[in-house]
Amino acid sequence: MALSASAWNNVWAFGAGPYAKGEFALRDNGHGWRVVKRWPGETSISSAIALSPRNVWVFSFVTGTIQHFNGSRWSKVQISPFIRWFDSARALPDGQIWAIAEGPQVVVGTPHPSGYTWTATPLTGFPSDNVGGHEITDIAPLSASNVWAFGGNVTRRGHWYPLAAHWNGHAWKRVNLTGSFTLSGGASASDGHGGLWVTMGWGGSSIPPRLLHFVGGKFAAVSLPRRNGKHLGVCGLAHLPGSRSVWGVGTWTGPSGLGAPTSAILKYGR
Repeated sequence: MALSASAWNNVWAFGAGPYAKGEFALRDNGHGWRVVKRWPGETSISSAIALSPRNVWVFSFVTGTIQHFNGSRWSKVQISPFIRWFDSARALPDGQIWAIAEGPQVVVGTPHPSGYTWTATPLTGFPSDNVGGHEITDIAPLSASNVWAFGGNVTRRGHWYPLAAHWNGHAWKRVNLTGSFTLSGGASASDGHGGLWVTMGWGGSSIPPRLLHFVGGKFAAVSLPRRNGKHLGVCGLAHLPGSRSVWGVGTWTGPSGLGAPTSAILKYGR
């Protein structure tokens, strides 16, 4: 359900299953995986952030809770006002955490010597004429003054549309995008030189998630290869820190998503 790592010997994975009797946390310390935590019941983890072996965060989509691991024990973090769910969360290298929660709200956790200070700010100015679901679902902080939020939805008349907002360090501003698709695939990553890669969600054309590249102040569609008539859908992205290399995962699928999918791993740059 979620995966995060701060180093090759501090890799965390979180999941659940019918035989797991709840959700669990796995950690690989470089010598193998082992279960390090179990949560009874269902908390539906939406995001996880591993900043170090003694600083791990887990965000829930169902209960709206934040769990923190300090290296010896797990504890719940309370945020006021009460939040019912988190859609996604990311961290900057200095440990500052940005999350998208119900509302939508932007939740920011700022580290200080005695812990974290949390703030929640409503993200206003987005349309409400939709069938349902969550309009802003992904957040991509590049720096404390350069943060992006993405999403999209479908109107009651069946029209898909993308949504994007940008934080410049002082205020959020909606970014106008057009097209019959969403940006709610939940995958975005830095390109290593001030730009951003973003996956499209499924849209009205039923084409698997594709890529947009934000560079030079504009979003540009990216052509992806096809194989034997199948589309390449990108579902996850990760930037290799200190480089311009980006890795992706996805699937080859037939027209309109039909046919048996085949896994794919992508790499851009060096």
